[in-house]
Amino acid sequence: MPAQNHTQPDRTYWVPVVHRAVSIVEILGKHPGGLRVCELQQMTLYPASTIYRVIRTLVCCNWVATGARGIYRLNGDVIQTCMDGRLLSLYDSDDPRAIVGGATN
Repeated sequence: MPAQNHTQPDRTYWVPVVHRAVSIVEILGKHPGGLRVCELQQMTLYPASTIYRVIRTLVCCNWVATGARGIYRLNGDVIQTCMDGRLLSLYDSDDPRAIVGGATN
């Protein structure tokens, strides 16, 4: 069995549109004020039509919210769900950061 190259992920089952959607979600996560399709296009170099279709799908799934003037941002519920998951994983671990909001002596 050949050794795997750990610098590149195995792309055997790679789904390009999923990668693009994840990239868009990550970018929106770094811009809480939101972005327009043209700004996302400049950052990703994806075709504007692809970004629009991905964004519209994310809106239908309640991952992205639309704002005034064509600005898209992550839905607050998605952010809260992600944070809840992180906190839960810390709570279930021996990580000292798991003591969030607890008493300190």
